[in-house]
Amino acid sequence: SVGEEREGVEGALAAVLREIGARREDGVMELLPSKQRALTEAFSLPREMVRRLGIQKLVLERVALLALEL
Repeated sequence: SVGEEREGVEGALAAVLREIGARREDGVMELLPSKQRALTEAFSLPREMVRRLGIQKLVLERVALLALEL
């Protein structure tokens, strides 16, 4: 484990990013309409389920199920 406290985790992340010459880009996590469409198609998510539960929960569920199949 990297740490249980936020500061320790953020420090470790900063060190890794420095080491690999990368920077954190939080905007990549924005759920834009184009990303919603792509995720809905890629994971075959029914519209009604997306409306009721939200795309994030459904994608997380599908990814977890895929991990169990491995």
